[in-house]
Amino acid sequence: MFLKIGMDVRFEGFPGSVEDAVNEGVRRAYLDPDNKLRGSVLADPIFERKNTKDNTPAVIHMTVVPGSTVDVTVAAKGGGSENKSKFVMMNPSDNLVDWVMKTVPTMGAGWCPPGMLGIGVGGTAEKAMLLAKEVLMEPIDMFELLARGPSSKLEELRIELYEKVNALGIGAQGLGGLTTVLDVKIATWPAPTSAKPRQRRRTRSHRS
Repeated sequence: MFLKIGMDVRFEGFPGSVEDAVNEGVRRAYLDPDNKLRGSVLADPIFERKNTKDNTPAVIHMTVVPGSTVDVTVAAKGGGSENKSKFVMMNPSDNLVDWVMKTVPTMGAGWCPPGMLGIGVGGTAEKAMLLAKEVLMEPIDMFELLARGPSSKLEELRIELYEKVNALGIGAQGLGGLTTVLDVKIATWPAPTSAKPRQRRRTRSHRS
């Protein structure tokens, strides 16, 4: 769960914390008789490994932003794809494409391809993993990108990985085929800035 909470928001009408309210919403959703999703959260992930049956507690990320509204994004991410998440601390001389191409074949079919690859680069370990998950919330636009062509090095990298991963022939459910990924999303931290803000900073520096 990703929440962007406006600084002017005041929560009323429920006891407890915002986390409590989010978890109650998740609980009601997963216990709804029309829900087809399977709960995968364990109350004791190391020893007894008992399923909580309602997919709580939820993984919650909250940021405070200007405004008076609350924006909620729900990532109904399956346990199979989550269990295939990978992290590496790369050296400056390492190549991202080489690492992805070496790693994807080791994931097998447990992430239920075809799917999307979310890649986060930069910051600390937890920041990179969060970037990778957040960027998966963006719309699938690879076909539009291929049609118009890349306009940045990051888009060139997305296309390169998209084509190379699909060329592996892993295919749907790992049974072979031309489509293993529908899109490749990449987020970096810090995010690249546009030319205009950089120019403004140079101007201020010149005047000083």
